[in-house]
Amino acid sequence: MTVLLVLFTLVVFLTADHFVQRARARRVAETVRDHVTSVADSLKQIPAGVELAINHTWMKKDHGSVITVGFDEFIARFFGKVERIVLPAIGDRVENMFLMDGERSLPLLAPVSGKVVAVNRQVLMDPSLAYADPYDQGWLLKVEVPSRQAVVAPIVSAASDWLKQQIVTAREFFLGHPGAVNYALMQDGGTVVDGVLKMYDNAVWAEFGRTFLAVPAASKPAGEPANR
Repeated sequence: MTVLLVLFTLVVFLTADHFVQRARARRVAETVRDHVTSVADSLKQIPAGVELAINHTWMKKDHGSVITVGFDEFIARFFGKVERIVLPAIGDRVENMFLMDGERSLPLLAPVSGKVVAVNRQVLMDPSLAYADPYDQGWLLKVEVPSRQAVVAPIVSAASDWLKQQIVTAREFFLGHPGAVNYALMQDGGTVVDGVLKMYDNAVWAEFGRTFLAVPAASKPAGEPANR
């Protein structure tokens, strides 16, 4: 009798847990969908002269052979609050830039190859600038490039439409990964603020980088490092 009671209790517990997990997964999916929709509906206008690259960085001609680079609003909204930004030093050859969240990093290959001539020290001190104003005050580097052939990340056409399509793709990407179910929903109401990527584990984090931030090897000049 005792054994039957234990088994019955276990079955009840597992059944209840199954429905709780399903409900929780449904809430996460709805939250992700709502969040991604809000991102798509609130995109800023891409300023004149700013060109988006396929790895969600951008470039803009500054003066002479100098190009200003940064990352676009797609990254700003899905990454959310950046704890720290790691950039190459003035005089260095530009390679990867890193967005840090605790011990996790998101590497971004600069869209052009050349020598760093300026670093946005304001954004290093206050990384929120890159989130709040990614195309202006949130710029990251100024790079002196030898020629147009120094572009290492292909430029997209119809950037605004492309960005919206990328957001749709990102929605499907996140909904296709159950990792967020393993995390407590944000605050009491289960509302996710910007930074939905942080709800997922390291495996999804890395896959996000490969899916959205990678640059085809054929696009890079010889010796240029691949995104890690």
